[in-house]
Amino acid sequence: DLLGTDVFRWQKKDDLTELGALEYIQSKSQTIKVAVTGAFGNIGYALLFRSASGEMFGKNQRVQINPNDLSSMVSKVSGVVIELYDCAFPTLEGILLIGSLER
Repeated sequence: DLLGTDVFRWQKKDDLTELGALEYIQSKSQTIKVAVTGAFGNIGYALLFRSASGEMFGKNQRVQINPNDLSSMVSKVSGVVIELYDCAFPTLEGILLIGSLER
């Protein structure tokens, strides 16, 4: 039984790539903007990745994430942004960093 093994994946890689691409067909829907307060705490951190990956709003919905947190958490900002971009989520349209909600 080769199903689920690396040998099976290697033999069927073209078919699997095509199926994977079909999951992320770009739709004509508007990009939604998601503001996440407390973004660099444990719960906010998890929400960032769920939003960017398409798990929260659907795999065809493009999102722009606007993370916001206390000024004491600013040191974590660049690391989290790099992690999100490194994941190369097809639904992630961009990340807009704002210093405070008053902006």
